[in-house]
Amino acid sequence: MTVMIFPSDRLYENKPLMDFLTLVAVYSGVFAVLCYILFFGDSQYHRHGYVGKLRENMVRFFMWWPEHCLPSPVYHQSRHLLIKILYTKNCVIQVLYLILAIGAYAEFTVDVLPIALTYKFGFKMTVGPYLVLAANLYFFFKCYFTDPGVISTSNHDRYADVYGYDCVLYKPNNVCKTCKFVKPARSKHCAICDHCVYRFDHHCSWVNNCIGGANIYYFIGYLVTISIGCIYITYISTWALKYIVILSGLHTARYIGADGQPHPITFPVMFQHLFLQHPRLVFLVTSFFLLFFLIGGFSCYHLYLAATNQTTNERWKSLPKESQNQRKTANYSRGILSNFGEVIWPTISRKRKKRK
Repeated sequence: MTVMIFPSDRLYENKPLMDFLTLVAVYSGVFAVLCYILFFGDSQYHRHGYVGKLRENMVRFFMWWPEHCLPSPVYHQSRHLLIKILYTKNCVIQVLYLILAIGAYAEFTVDVLPIALTYKFGFKMTVGPYLVLAANLYFFFKCYFTDPGVISTSNHDRYADVYGYDCVLYKPNNVCKTCKFVKPARSKHCAICDHCVYRFDHHCSWVNNCIGGANIYYFIGYLVTISIGCIYITYISTWALKYIVILSGLHTARYIGADGQPHPITFPVMFQHLFLQHPRLVFLVTSFFLLFFLIGGFSCYHLYLAATNQTTNERWKSLPKESQNQRKTANYSRGILSNFGEVIWPTISRKRKKRK
């Protein structure tokens, strides 16, 4: 039996590290709660409740502290830079995403792939993640370059009668002040791109493009492949850690506790040891596991919107209850299968094919 000997004085000095797993669990829980509050606190279910009030106070605090805690020149320069990155057409965030994606897979290649190849994890666990990355980059660039459904004076007639007006969010004869034409139902003028978009969902800074009826399919594919990649890498990296534990005999080891007596190794001690010996690999597993819940939740949200034939723009509109009920009687949903079909094969594409 392998014996891990940690002198009692060193164990005492490293005691904060013994609680590393607890800290990860606490941070994970706080991260999940904050994400839920920020993403869903302004929904119709939470807007007037405790979650909505908590989100409102959090947003106020995030907007208050930079102005009052940072030096004035730093605050103004940072604010100007942030506005330029988030609210103008540029490629900064796209470059950042590519760096993060390539960096994560490079880490996977260096620390996990050799173990997977040595112990013959199989094709799905060695080549599969890279196929998911290729699919994700395909959807990423399709979102980036595909026309989301830009409406102009030359193609306005094509979009004018795709959807009927619900007379609540979308009213007849509502003229876009910038584009100077009557806005088709379910369209919206994007202030960042400066044009109206058919079945407007939102503007996504990550792909530097609007998400509309003509590219929502690619955007959902982009989110889903990120989610699959996160859980895929988490799963394979966890298996790699398991092999490290088994081959090193760590699971049968004993350690000398603060009382000077040997104790069977516990999971927190094992996790600490792995973190000290393989910090990048443990960080990869932990970060991708948390990212899966964030992106996975966002993916499920957009799949729900697709299934109910809603857009983010429509979902988050603050409407009185009477108006919400009126919209429900005149909604655009035609059943789950038809709704998904509209996302995969947009109505405007079918109209073009018929005209041809």
